[in-house]
Amino acid sequence: MHDLFIDAPAVHDLPHREADAELRSKSILEQTLAEGDTTDALGFYLPTLNPFEAAVSKVERNHGSNWKRELSDQDWLMKWDSFLVNQANKPLVQSAELKALMRSGVPATYRTRIWKCLVQLWTRIKQDDTGHGYFECLLKKGEAQIKDDDACIKQIDLDLERTLPSNKFYDNKNSEKIEPLKRVLYAFRFHNKTIGYCQGLNRIAAISLLFLEESEAFWFMVAFVEYLQPADYYENNLVCAVADQKVLAEIMREKLPKLDAHLRKLEVDLTPFTLSWFLTCFVDVLPHHLYIPIFDIFLYEGNKILFRFAVAVLKLCEPKLLQCPSSGSVHGVLNNLAGTITDFKELSDAAFNWLNPFPLKMIETKRQIYIKEVSGSYRS
Repeated sequence: MHDLFIDAPAVHDLPHREADAELRSKSILEQTLAEGDTTDALGFYLPTLNPFEAAVSKVERNHGSNWKRELSDQDWLMKWDSFLVNQANKPLVQSAELKALMRSGVPATYRTRIWKCLVQLWTRIKQDDTGHGYFECLLKKGEAQIKDDDACIKQIDLDLERTLPSNKFYDNKNSEKIEPLKRVLYAFRFHNKTIGYCQGLNRIAAISLLFLEESEAFWFMVAFVEYLQPADYYENNLVCAVADQKVLAEIMREKLPKLDAHLRKLEVDLTPFTLSWFLTCFVDVLPHHLYIPIFDIFLYEGNKILFRFAVAVLKLCEPKLLQCPSSGSVHGVLNNLAGTITDFKELSDAAFNWLNPFPLKMIETKRQIYIKEVSGSYRS
C-alpha cells in the first residue's frame, strides 16, 4: 500500500502552501483562457460560453467543486497532507479522522490515490484469495467461453456508446476508454455470474476509469456492488433497490412533510427518478463536479449516504417543487437538477448537518420490511 502515498507531501513542505491564493487563481484562469479547449481535464464537454465563462467553467470542472477552496483553504489542505504523511507505509483503516476528512471533500490531486486505498480497504481479502492477475485471467477464460446468446454481453455492447455521451472518452465507438470500459464490464460479468450485468453499472465503471487503471476499475466495481451496496442490489428484479425507494419515501414524510404532502396531492411518484440516483450514485443526474465528490464519500460510507444525498437534493429543490402546479412541472424540476443545485458545500451541508440524526439501523430495519413487501408484489 505504501506506493499509493509516494507523492504525499513531506512534513517540511507543508508551510509552503501559504503562497498567494489570488495570484494562483489568476494564473490558472489565464492559462485556461489561452488553451481554449472544449473539454475539462476529465474529458467532459464544456458548455458553449464566452471565452472567460468557459475558462472559469473549465477550471471548476478540472479542479472539482473545491478548486477555489484548494487555492485558499490552507488548513483543509494541510489536514489532508498531514493525514497522508502519517498514513504512508500503513494499510488504510476506518477512523473518525478519515470519515471527517472524506466528508470535508477530497482534493482533486489526491482522488486517485484515495480511491485506490478505499477499494483495497474493501476488497483486500478477496484480492488475496483470487491472487495476482485475476482480472486478466477472467478476461482470458471468459472471452473464450462467450456464447452468441449471452444476454449480458449483448447488453453491455449496446450500452457502451451511450454510457457517458457528454465525455470525449466515451462519446463514440472509437473513443479512448470504450474498449477499457468493455473489458472491465466483461470481467465483472464473468466474475459475478449472479448479477452478470445490470444497466447503470456501465456508468459506474466509466467514472472509475477516469481515475483508475483497468484492473483497479474492476476491483472498484467489486467494492461498489458487492461491499458498499446491500446484497442483491443489482439482481432479483432490483427488489432491494426498489425497497430502498420506499424507505426514502418514509424518510421524506418525516423530514420534508410539506413537500411530501404537495407531491402526494399532485400524485407524483418519485421512484422513477430516485431509483436511478441510488443505482448509479447520481451519475448523469447531477453535474459531475457534484456527483464525483459523492462517489468519494460513498467509497468510504457506502449505501447510507445515498439516502442522505437524495433527501438533501429534495431539500434544496423544495422551494421550486412547492411552486409546481402539476406533475409535469415537478418532472421538469427533477429532470434539470443542475439548474437548481450547483454548489457541493451547500448539498453536503444539507446531507450531513441539516439531516440529523440519521441512524443506519433504522434504514436497515425498514429495508427488510419493504423487501418482503416488494417481493410479495412481484410474486402476486
